[in-house]
Amino acid sequence: MDKWQTIIGIRAGLYPLWLIGANLVARTGGLAILVLIGHSYSQAELGTYFKLLALIGLAVTATQAGSGPLLIRLTQNDALRSAMLIVGIRVLIALIASGFVVSATSLPFAKFWPLLLIPIAAALSPDWLITAHNRFSRISIIAVIGQGVGITVAVCASLTHSQLGLYFIAPAISLSSLLLAAFFAYRSSQPRLIGPSSPSQTSAFGLVGFTLLAG
Repeated sequence: MDKWQTIIGIRAGLYPLWLIGANLVARTGGLAILVLIGHSYSQAELGTYFKLLALIGLAVTATQAGSGPLLIRLTQNDALRSAMLIVGIRVLIALIASGFVVSATSLPFAKFWPLLLIPIAAALSPDWLITAHNRFSRISIIAVIGQGVGITVAVCASLTHSQLGLYFIAPAISLSSLLLAAFFAYRSSQPRLIGPSSPSQTSAFGLVGFTLLAG
């Protein structure tokens, strides 16, 4: 029992490193994608694309709205019904935010519809369940594979100069990450959950600060 608790403590302590690693992978993959599409599309095309992508980013922010820590706590307290309710609310917010994105642009819907999959994927992603089950290393695995899929789509889009391919790069990352997160979260063999604890005031401020820095 003591050995198991020690292993859990070590893995939990490595969580910031896994999170930083996932962020570094995402930044590196994003830079590679920028280089690929920057040499294949015009400034006007890229300007329109990134404008829509910024709106989608706001939709994702509204969808998640800091609900991850709440979902993790609910899972650790075996309140899965409440967690599913929060996920349902996130999906509703994602749909509403996507509606605002559609109304805010004059582009044909057939041109940018793949981007609307991103908020839905963010709402449904069970990455919070992975964290609650102490599977921190798999967050980095998801980041690596997701960016690999995005780079593959970016290469194909760059070679074909396809508009649909350009608008499917980011959704490909989101959808592949969603599928991987679902696979890791709902496997039949699940490790023991980390029991909920009451952090001290100092550690609470530290967690908040680190979350803001990582975000």
